[in-house]
Amino acid sequence: MSFLQGGVAVVTGAGSGIGRALAQQLAASGSALAIADIDEKGLAETAALLPAKQAALSTYSMCPTKPLSEALLKMLLHGTGA
Repeated sequence: MSFLQGGVAVVTGAGSGIGRALAQQLAASGSALAIADIDEKGLAETAALLPAKQAALSTYSMCPTKPLSEALLKMLLHGTGA
């Protein structure tokens, strides 16, 4: 059993590239995910690529004018529903 199985991961920049690849790997390991990006279209594409049996998934579109810490705090406070 992976140490990530049953855990919750927050991935910023999940709309493309390394962030997307990380979200896919974490989902394959059984983690619940909170994924975020400023690119809403890319974020939706990432969510569509994740397994249908995903433990829990929350997506967050981040505003580039707000501090990252505020967006992360909001994600952590609201959780993934897991």
